[in-house]
Amino acid sequence: QEDDGNKLVFECQLLASPKPEICWYRSDELLKEDNRTKFKIQSIANNKFLVVLELDDVIESDAGLYKVKAKNKMGEVAASINLNFSPADEDKQKQVDGKAPTFARKPAIRQEDDGKRLIFECRIEAEPVPNVTWFHNTLEVKPSPRHKLTVNKDGKSYHAALEINNVTVEDAGRYRVTAKNELGESNATISLNFDSGDDENGFAPSFVEKPRIIPNEDGTLITMRCVCKAKPAAEVTWYRGTTVVKASSKIDIKCNEMGEDLYELVFLLSNPTAADGGAYRCHVKNEYGESNANLNLNIEAEPDPEGEGPTFVEKPTIQSQDNGKLVIMGCKVKG
Repeated sequence: QEDDGNKLVFECQLLASPKPEICWYRSDELLKEDNRTKFKIQSIANNKFLVVLELDDVIESDAGLYKVKAKNKMGEVAASINLNFSPADEDKQKQVDGKAPTFARKPAIRQEDDGKRLIFECRIEAEPVPNVTWFHNTLEVKPSPRHKLTVNKDGKSYHAALEINNVTVEDAGRYRVTAKNELGESNATISLNFDSGDDENGFAPSFVEKPRIIPNEDGTLITMRCVCKAKPAAEVTWYRGTTVVKASSKIDIKCNEMGEDLYELVFLLSNPTAADGGAYRCHVKNEYGESNANLNLNIEAEPDPEGEGPTFVEKPTIQSQDNGKLVIMGCKVKG
């Protein structure tokens, strides 16, 4: 407050790049500048802005719920505050302690089951728990046999996910996630493109061929091979079960560039034995998302030789001949 309460100043600071557009609302009604209402936005540091709403000649009808919304091409965020002039108003619009939702990690897309299942996931900081809504283009995504929505508390933040099964080309488009509680709301967007050329800056890794297991003729070398597209190049990790597998005297791991944004991922296993069998997974990840390819390696143990080992069918015998000058030890063996 300033001028003995005749002037009110609402201030907040935000981080954004590029510079956001700012809108102020009172009770969901968009405010416009006039001789009593002034808006300001001032750069105070690198990608940091001070946003101000000034109200002159304050009157009782100025009370209500004020909301500021900041928006740029990367997403939008909102925060709210109540202006109360009397205890009666305070009972009607009680100020809630906590934190408006913010995205600690923006949405990312993860592929599973050779691309048949997609998982959009993000991390949200908020208190109290936010109400999370997903949109595909302009339509709200609701739970269905193909769509699963979850919000799970993870420490001091929340993990929100949208899972889509049996993915089709109709699932491509712009997705928006909105997190909202009593203190404000925040939005973030991500695009699902099946044609990688849609994003000039980069795209999430995806496997473009079915993973293959290739043994050599004498069985002394097994090659597990995957091919993926990614921009920028993906970080590659191989797993056997849940354990990370690294290069060794027996294992060689390679990543070969095949063309523009196209990579061959090779896992070479020398002198394999039955103990090397199991579920293998190739995990690829860059800043736009991640994907997995699964391979099951079955190695049969060498068969036992046909037949059966020798066995004694009678106890050994000892015979003495020629007045003890000759001793003969005998036994009967089967096998």
